Amino acid sequence: MDVRSLAGIPDQDWQNLEQKALDLGLTYNGRPSRSKLIQEIAADRIFISPPMSAEEQGALLRSVVAMHQARAPQSQIEILVAWAIARPEFSEKIKAQFQKLSHFSGWRSEAEKYISQCKPFLLAYKGECWTVEFAKISDSGVGDRRPYLMAWVRELGSNPESDPLGHNRTFLLDAEASVEPIDSLDWRYSGLDEIDMVFEVDFCIDRNLKIFG
Repeated sequence: MDVRSLAGIPDQDWQNLEQKALDLGLTYNGRPSRSKLIQEIAADRIFISPPMSAEEQGALLRSVVAMHQARAPQSQIEILVAWAIARPEFSEKIKAQFQKLSHFSGWRSEAEKYISQCKPFLLAYKGECWTVEFAKISDSGVGDRRPYLMAWVRELGSNPESDPLGHNRTFLLDAEASVEPIDSLDWRYSGLDEIDMVFEVDFCIDRNLKIFG
């Protein structure tokens, strides 16, 4: 009778121990070593965290979203995303949300790279494709605190040709999208389209107004 039978360990758990040892590089003569894994756990050199509740999973997801919006390094986001996806207690639904965050970070980084290189790119965004010839990122957001890609695009879309700002578009950076470079076009160094605006303000002064010191 082997150790597994004496300990009453199910076959699946035994295989999981071997896989964990292999994942951590704990081997002996080229084979995963369960005894080394147990020694590492007993010596507190491997940390085993308790399962996270649904509320804790949601809080972690919101924290990673906040990191993404605050332009945290993508490497940090990828570490947290990979950790969350590997957690067995996380539902498939919330794992999919973490995977989307990884994808969002990726297209923002790609867009930033092309902007720094002054290279036009094709943006696939919410089922539509846009030819971006100039872009910049606004982390202050437009009307809210979410970051946007502000771009001059070749396509007018639903905007009329008479619209002087018709080529200007804003794209939400935490939406699902993808970008591809375009080598056949030049960067639009003049930037976004602009128009001059004049504001007229009328002041009405009450001559009967008294100021007391």
